[in-house]
Amino acid sequence: MSPATLTVPAGGTAAAEVDVEVTDRPSGAYNGRVSASGPDGLSLSTTVGFVKQGDEVQATFRAIDRNGDPAEAFFVLRNPRSPDSFLTVAVPRGGSYTVQVLPGDYSILGYVRTPYGSTDYNSELTVVADPELEMAQPNPTITYDAREAQPVDVHVPRDVDVNGLTVGLQVERPELEIPLQDSLLFARGPSFGSIPAVPMSVLPFERPQRGHGDLDSYWSLVSPRARAAITSPMRSDLPVSLMDGSARLDGSHDLAVVDAGAGAATDYARLDATGKLVLVRENGDVSFADQAAAATDAGASALLVSAASPGPFFGEAFSDIPVLAISRDDGTRLRSLLSGGTVRVWLSGSSSSSYLYDLVFREHDRVRANTVYSPSGLAEVNTSYYTDDSRTQQRFWQNRNPAWGTVCGYCASLAREGEDWHGAVTRVEYVTAGEPWRESLLQDSWLQWNAVRTYPPGVTATSWAKAPAVPGVPIRPGVVSARVGDQLQIRLAGYTDADPTHLSDVPDYWFQGTTTLSRDGQSLGGCVNLRVLNCDVDVPADDGRYTLTAVDPAPVFTDAVQSSTTTWTFSSRHGEATLPLIDLDYDVPVSMTNTLTADTRTTITVGVARQPGSTGGALGTPTVQVSYDDGSTWTSLAVSPVDHVQFVAHYKLPKLAATNGFVALRVTAGDAAGNSVVQEIPRAFRLTG
Repeated sequence: MSPATLTVPAGGTAAAEVDVEVTDRPSGAYNGRVSASGPDGLSLSTTVGFVKQGDEVQATFRAIDRNGDPAEAFFVLRNPRSPDSFLTVAVPRGGSYTVQVLPGDYSILGYVRTPYGSTDYNSELTVVADPELEMAQPNPTITYDAREAQPVDVHVPRDVDVNGLTVGLQVERPELEIPLQDSLLFARGPSFGSIPAVPMSVLPFERPQRGHGDLDSYWSLVSPRARAAITSPMRSDLPVSLMDGSARLDGSHDLAVVDAGAGAATDYARLDATGKLVLVRENGDVSFADQAAAATDAGASALLVSAASPGPFFGEAFSDIPVLAISRDDGTRLRSLLSGGTVRVWLSGSSSSSYLYDLVFREHDRVRANTVYSPSGLAEVNTSYYTDDSRTQQRFWQNRNPAWGTVCGYCASLAREGEDWHGAVTRVEYVTAGEPWRESLLQDSWLQWNAVRTYPPGVTATSWAKAPAVPGVPIRPGVVSARVGDQLQIRLAGYTDADPTHLSDVPDYWFQGTTTLSRDGQSLGGCVNLRVLNCDVDVPADDGRYTLTAVDPAPVFTDAVQSSTTTWTFSSRHGEATLPLIDLDYDVPVSMTNTLTADTRTTITVGVARQPGSTGGALGTPTVQVSYDDGSTWTSLAVSPVDHVQFVAHYKLPKLAATNGFVALRVTAGDAAGNSVVQEIPRAFRLTG
């Protein structure tokens, strides 16, 4: 200690320097006391402490927003040498955040927030991503300045709203068995709690020296949920945003506008709001939900909430009427017009998308100079969603996400709000071509169709839930019925529709039928585990001929699928891999409600295919029979080939009175090796007059 003696004047202070030898001490926190005593017996002491830093690095994070002010930020740090590591960094606005980590390089993904108002809804987000952030002593201070970021956006030809946006970072290193992957949700539709799409930008990063780094993004864009324009006393656009939780606009409406001030219930005492568009101000006294409730009680058709501050404005208001957010300036403009007389506003929107975009982009090892994407060469998919509304209008829930192992395939699946609607729909879906997509459709609240599809550039078409829906052989990589040793592994689809890539696996508590496997007339067992068409059955070691039969009664609680009996006959021998199962697919010109019109000419196109990877000789022409009395009598149809795997039958449907109201279908197909399939569907299609 220096000096060894201190003289402290009355009412004053004095200081001494304490040196501690820590060379042989391990890293860690230490504390102790320094004591001094005088000749008169007076003694004083004080606590001292220190931390000996080891090899660890103490990194301090700061952030600056787009306006140059200290900012709130959030980051996720990952260590490629420890793939399970996960360290969050939450920088408070105006402050900093310090973490202690081992030296080395890390990946980081996060954002800096630039506020424009009083809530998180009203802000701009700047993406921060770096696949190789070096951490080394001396302890660094890392500052992310959003003023150095460049805009991120997507420009497409049609008018859209952002339905979902996920940004992901993928790090690939030679020493990593699987890439290190992280993703953050930046926007999401209201089904799972809204994250509004706010202005976005991104900070560039240096090219990694060890391996590769990909900054991926997945964008879900949908036809406008809400649009508005002033129609009287003049015509002018009125930008609006549908608040999370509010009712959707459905159709077009031209409404008179009335001003309800702060939007409290008392503001409607002398105001006629019935059937009108009510304008209110954002304020701290009445919540958006209470403003919406008061407008609903007053009979309003919709509610406009003008912002209290400049900049982007969003909000949340669970309501039975549409609640729309507008800017502060547009609110002032409407009130000025109202002071001079009647004001009318046109509102338009849709409860479900009439078109949509699913797009992915990748920045490989760097962020290019322009991240305002204008995609070209998209797949334009004309998609039809069929239904059977004979009892109740069926409900649909549709979703699409990048497939695993592709651009942003690891991104959060909830980024895209699933489209929810009732009844048949036809629309155009634009998707990034050449990229595999995971697609799903929940029909009638219980039947889930799944597919993994890659679409080529240009115009194409597909359909979902087009009748008949019957068991089949799934056409999907990795899903194969095969012989492994002396065991047959059956992997069939509970249902397939008119698109051979679509399948639905059926849990046994929904499947009311039976699936049995026999050899030479002797039963060997059946599928009774979790999935009724997915099971393993032990078989004799020698060669044999097998029959697999799936009897599937139509469920009583849905019209989405039809009763059917499907029988596969095939040979199998020890050492064989893929089983030579034959699949049938149908294309019939049914209406969007899966019906045919009686007393008209129609066609049945049958696709015949063998399970991929199997052998069995040339496929023959199938036989096609129809019945109009639930299979009591059958009529054989003339069948001609379209090509070597598709065959068509032309025929005339009888008058409705001469039928039971349905077309039954029985198709038989086989190959030169004697493998065959027979599928009978007693009520494949409903007839209408």
